[in-house]
Amino acid sequence: MRLFRLIKLLPSKRFYLGEGVVTRYTLIEIRWLFSIYFHHIETFAQDRFHTHAFNAHVWILNGGYVDEIKDGIGPNKTTEIKTFKKGDHRYIPRELNHKLRLAEKDTLSLLITGPYSTIWTEETDDGVLRILTTHRTPLGEIKM
Repeated sequence: MRLFRLIKLLPSKRFYLGEGVVTRYTLIEIRWLFSIYFHHIETFAQDRFHTHAFNAHVWILNGGYVDEIKDGIGPNKTTEIKTFKKGDHRYIPRELNHKLRLAEKDTLSLLITGPYSTIWTEETDDGVLRILTTHRTPLGEIKM
């Protein structure tokens, strides 16, 4: 895919959340206003639910993935499995607690975000809730 070759020229950052990696390529980043990113998703099983520091519109440009969405934060919450494929659009509000279960080879998405918040969360499978702030700096941790 020619688009991959062009995107790889952009500044990038890698996120490891369990097995696999998500590589973020930044087209525009003005955190107080909006940002535009490409995500190359090579995830096999993320080991934590997470929220985001922003609301985002996402378009799947190539491949697809399975997402597990949790109804809130904490133990004993219901989850739902959703599949997203090439051509799909989704809106991800910052409070959506989710984790990617499996991505197809060479999954690529385009994200357009709103302004960044200063707080978001990660919830590990063993019941630890981490509260994070700018540049993933931990603010605290709670065993649930």
